[in-house]
Amino acid sequence: MSLETYSTQIIEGEHLTLPIKWTVKESGAPIDLTGSTIEFEAKDSSYNMLAIITNAVEGEYNFRLQSVATAGKVTKGGEINLDYLVKHTNSTGEVNYIYRIKVKVVGAHD
Repeated sequence: MSLETYSTQIIEGEHLTLPIKWTVKESGAPIDLTGSTIEFEAKDSSYNMLAIITNAVEGEYNFRLQSVATAGKVTKGGEINLDYLVKHTNSTGEVNYIYRIKVKVVGAHD
């Protein structure tokens, strides 16, 4: 099964917040995240992070890439690609990979 992919681009040193609402595809009903954790697992594990669950009952959480994570890491004209698998662990410990996030970080400094 192929996972859906969300892609975006930022300039190094920018802060990126993506508000996400996880719902049942067929009905649009929110998936209750009470007792869950959502991890963003990067190919480069130094970029791994946890989601900030903002409303568990409504299935709402944020992907937040802090500006310090990319500041000074890309040469001008260059780029790095951060590829994440989004891992949901429910309150009973069941693990599911639910989609991918790809962030292209473009260099701004010499």
